[in-house]
Amino acid sequence: MRSGETVAAALLFSKERKELDFLAVSPEYRRRGLAQKLVETAAAQLPVGTQLSVVACREGDPMGTEARAFYEALGFAPNEELTIFNYPCQRLTVNRTGCAADCK
Repeated sequence: MRSGETVAAALLFSKERKELDFLAVSPEYRRRGLAQKLVETAAAQLPVGTQLSVVACREGDPMGTEARAFYEALGFAPNEELTIFNYPCQRLTVNRTGCAADCK
């Protein structure tokens, strides 16, 4: 998403892996619903009933507090714990229901 010359928000998404790989919103554009819109758009590319996932910091890690709160507000729930590049992470998942923001 662009606003003039600025990239306001970006999402990298793997339809094949059914995973959100990267999501960022420029600080001056946060809290405007851009991230939610990007996630909804990605989810809409998947069949209803498909499980969508994202890897985030584990609960209690101060580096991931805001991201986890965002994903949990969209209905993502904790799943398997992982270690990626020697850093403790956790996969969060949500089932695509077919309605906006998965009815959240």
